Parts: sequence; structure tokens; C-alpha cells
Amino acid sequence: MNVIEKYDKIIKSLFILCIFIGCTFFLKRYFTPAFAIILLIFVCNPIYNVLHRKFQFNDKIASIISILFINFTVIFIIYNLGNCIICNYGDKINNIKDSFMDIVGRLNEIFKAFNIPNQDFSISSLINSNLIKEGARYTSDGLIIYFMSNIIVYFILVDKENIRKFLNNLFYKENMDILINKYMDLKNIFVIEAKLVVLFTIETIIGFLILGVDNAILLGLICGILDLLPYIGTIIVFIPLILSELLHSNYIVVIGLTALYFMLIITRQIMEAKFIGDKLELHPLALIISLYIGIKIFGILGVFIGPMYVITVKEFIT
Repeated sequence: MNVIEKYDKIIKSLFILCIFIGCTFFLKRYFTPAFAIILLIFVCNPIYNVLHRKFQFNDKIASIISILFINFTVIFIIYNLGNCIICNYGDKINNIKDSFMDIVGRLNEIFKAFNIPNQDFSISSLINSNLIKEGARYTSDGLIIYFMSNIIVYFILVDKENIRKFLNNLFYKENMDILINKYMDLKNIFVIEAKLVVLFTIETIIGFLILGVDNAILLGLICGILDLLPYIGTIIVFIPLILSELLHSNYIVVIGLTALYFMLIITRQIMEAKFIGDKLELHPLALIISLYIGIKIFGILGVFIGPMYVITVKEFIT
């Protein structure tokens, strides 16, 4: 037995890993709408199927209605959450900002007392930086990408039968079966993640209610949406809450919020590994490692890319 035969499975696994990394980086760098397109197809396709098959809507009309319904739903949620945050938390945000400015002023005094150069902490220095310019650029790019994604999803929904026939003619049946299986695996991961977000939201609301946090339901819903962003998502809500309670000397609530945050993060990771592992017949340890590495390399895409890689390697090995 030569070296290649001896390490055949390892070589195949590394080859598949290179393909996954290369394709993912290509999509992130040169075709950013890919993730938005996949997400929109997942949420629009069930509505399209109901309108087209059950109610006999024209395929173009069904596509337009399903896409508009999802877009109006997203706009409605964002608009109402924004209004609620401004109305209910304007005073708290101002208090935190004032406290932050007080801390910044004290830090500047300390730096001046010890003659530490180049430590001018101020809001104006942040405004004069490229932060706003970069934020505006990313926002405009995001809107363009989202608009393009909607157009592409429309044509995919309208012509999906023709696209399926074209792919059947382009690839061998065995390759098409593999692509269909990968699509179903990705769909299962997406459905599980959606269920976990709902469960995470309910747990967060219950925790806030127990701790007596104001507007617990609203904040829980915001945390549920931000849970889609790995690691940095819910901390955007928890840090201002903890700082606000700390300023009011509610130390029991501060400890409770801190414990709740870590409990939610740990339980979510355990449930994610358990549910996806059971559904896709993967060992939880392999899944946790793939999720961690995937998120570290690809961000939110890693939630899907990591498990997909493990599934593909498992199929090739077994």
C-alpha cells in the first residue's frame, strides 16, 4: 500500500476543505448577494408554492406577492422595533451617553496628569474619523445587494422549473442527486436555526421578566433578531442593560443579567449541536468544532458552511 492509498481519506477531506474554503471566499468577495439570495429563497419559496399550487396564481404574480410579503414584513418589524427603542429607551441611552462622557473626561484628565500623549478620547474624534463614511458605504452597498437579491430571487422562482431542467441536462444524474441532497441538508440547518432563534427569544423574554427588566418582551424580540449574529449579537442589548442597572446600583440585577447572558450562550451552543447533530446524524463534538471554526473564518456564513463540510466529508469517507 503506497502513501496515497494509506492516507486516501485524509487527502480527500483536505481536498474538499480547499473547495469549500475557495468557494466561500469567492462568494463573499465577488458575489456578496449569494447569502441573501439563499435566505430569500428559503423564506419566499413556501409562500410561492402555496400561492402557485393551492390557489393557482400565475407564477409571476405568485413570485411578486411572496417577495413583497417578505419585504413588507421585514420593513414592518424594523420600523416598529426602531420606534419602540427610540420611545422607550431614549432616556436610558442619554443617561448611558452622559455617563460615558463623564468616564471619558476623567480618562483624559488622568492621561494629561501623567503626560501620556495621543490619548484624546472624544466624540468629535470619532465623528471626524472614517467611521461615518464607512458606515454610509456599507449601508448603501447593503441596500444595493438586497435590491439585486430580490430581483434574482424573482427570476429564480419564476423559472425554477427551467433552471432545474437545465441543471439536469448540464450535470449527470448522480451529481444532481448530490446537489439536491446538499440543498436539503442546508434547508434542514436553516430550519433548525430558525427554531433555535424562536426558543432563544422565549428564554430571553422569560429571563428578563424574572429579573424585572422594563419592556422585557420588546428587548427579548430584539435579542432574538440579533441572535442571528454570532457572538456579538445579543451583547449589544445586554451591555447597555448591565451598564444602566450598574449606574442605578442594582447589583443583584447586574449579576442576574450577566448570568443570563452566559447561560443563554452556553445552552444555545449545546442545543444547536444536539438538534443539528440528531437531524443530520452527526456527532455533537464534530458539529461544535465545525461551527466554531466556521464562524471564526466565515462569520455568520460559518453557521451553515461548517456543518455542510462535515456532512460532505462524512459521506465521502463512509
